[in-house]
Amino acid sequence: MTLRLLTLGRQIIWERTDPSSARAIPTPPVHYGIDDAGFLRWYRMLADDDPDYGGFPAWGANSGNAIGNGWGAVTWLGLGDFGVLAAIKEDGGLYLYRYTGKGEDDPAASTGWSSESGTKIADGWGDFVHVAVALNHTQEEGLDDVSFMAVDRAGDMYWYAFGTQDGAFGLQPGSGRKIGNGWAQFQHVAVAPQAVFAVMPNGDLRWYGYNYSNRDFVSWKTNSGNVIGNGWNGLSHLVAAEWNGDFIPPDFDYLPKVGLTSVSVTGEVLSHSYQGTGVADPGGHVGWGPRSGSGIESIW
Repeated sequence: MTLRLLTLGRQIIWERTDPSSARAIPTPPVHYGIDDAGFLRWYRMLADDDPDYGGFPAWGANSGNAIGNGWGAVTWLGLGDFGVLAAIKEDGGLYLYRYTGKGEDDPAASTGWSSESGTKIADGWGDFVHVAVALNHTQEEGLDDVSFMAVDRAGDMYWYAFGTQDGAFGLQPGSGRKIGNGWAQFQHVAVAPQAVFAVMPNGDLRWYGYNYSNRDFVSWKTNSGNVIGNGWNGLSHLVAAEWNGDFIPPDFDYLPKVGLTSVSVTGEVLSHSYQGTGVADPGGHVGWGPRSGSGIESIW
C-alpha cells in the first residue's frame, strides 16, 4: 500500500471525575495516512510503556485500518498535539476534524468522529508550499483552537491562529504575522510544539526552536538554523510530534522530546527521536535517541 499523505500527532481522551470538570489526556502518538484510493488510514506506534508493547519499534492493533473514505481531494494533512486533524483540499479550503476512535475498521466513518468534523475554517490555503500544525489547544466540545505555520511560494513563513473569541470561532488577532523567510528551499518541513525540522535538497536536516507567549506570536531560539544531521534526502514523508505526553505550558523550562517518522521513496519507514537543543552537528550524533533510525515493519 502506498500512502499519498502522512501525518503524526495525538488524539485526546477526556477524563471526567465529576460533572463540573474534565481533563484532556493525550494518547500515544498516532499516524494518519491517505492512500491512493482515498481511504483515511489509522496507525498507532507502540512505545516502551504501552501495555501491549511487543518490541520497539512496532505497530499496535488496528494499525492500517480504514477509518474513512472520500479523502482523495485532500492535498495536505496535519495532526496537532491535542488531536485536531487539519486538511487542505483541492478547493483551497482549510478544514478541521477530530477523531476519538481506536482505529476500528470503519471505511464508512460511521463512528468515532466529532459532529464538527469537516468544518471549513478558511479559504485560499492551496497556494502554500508548506503547511504545518504548530500548536493545538483542545476543547472538550466544539472546534479546537489551532495554530499553523504556512510558507508561501516566495519562501516567507507566516503564523495563523484560529480559535474561539467572543463566542465565535475564527481567525485570531495577530494572524498572518510574518515570522521568517527563505523557507521555500526546503524539501520537507515537519513541526512539533517548540521545534521545526527542515530538510535541505542536499540532505542536511536543520533545526529551528521556537518560543511562543500566546497563540499569535513566535520568537526563534538560539541555534535555530543549525544542521543537526545529514542524509535526509530521498524522502517521500517526514512527520514529527512531541513525545513527552501531557501538555506543558510555554513558560515552563523543559526540553521536549520529539519523535519523527521518515519514509523513503522506496517505502522504508524509520523512527527517530530528538531531545537536543539544535547544537550544530552535521554528523547527527548529539541529541538523538539511542534507537533513532530504527526501521519499522512497513505496512505502507
